[in-house]
Amino acid sequence: MARNKESHFRPIGTLLPKIELLPPDSDLTPTELPPSSSTTGDRQPKTSSNEIGQLRSEIIVDTLRGTLSKGNPIATTEALLASLKRLVSLSLDCPATDDPKTTFAKIGWKVTGGDIGGAKEVGAVAMTPASRHLLVAALTKLRLLTISRSADTEEMALILAAYADALAEHPGDVVLKAIGDWPKNHKFWPSLAELTDYAKQTDEDRYLLAEALGLR
Repeated sequence: MARNKESHFRPIGTLLPKIELLPPDSDLTPTELPPSSSTTGDRQPKTSSNEIGQLRSEIIVDTLRGTLSKGNPIATTEALLASLKRLVSLSLDCPATDDPKTTFAKIGWKVTGGDIGGAKEVGAVAMTPASRHLLVAALTKLRLLTISRSADTEEMALILAAYADALAEHPGDVVLKAIGDWPKNHKFWPSLAELTDYAKQTDEDRYLLAEALGLR
């Protein structure tokens, strides 16, 4: 039987995929290509341990900012503690004494090991001050709700400005809560020292953690 001149089979070489070479002027050489994924074969960029740590601290910072925006100092400090424990080792300092009244008193926190840089970044977020506008508004309301010596408009503006400048060195949510709570427990306008001490009592751990991280 005569064989058809036209074969139904193609040469083996035609079944192979074409390999496109890089153009001569390409800056990407084969040795510079990122490594392939073992599952997909796609080229994946390498991620260093430093990059992983940086990404981790960024996620923690974003989460803490979300908690901070809710204006609840206790919740923020609890979130701060939980965040720091993911980055460094924390231990609480207490006085060595047999006096039951001081056994549980806090001296401060110790921060050791881990990602100290990331911990400081997280701590700095928790110490973010309130805006001048919010501070002046809160102080103005406080002035109206407490007893104080009379002052003209110009002097009042100077008093509020001086207080706002000083309180901008403290965590905003803590200070705003302290200002808001002051009239509930006091009838007289506070001195600056009284107000800052009241803020520290409102959220002692926040200040102690800031000191341990070298932020104050």
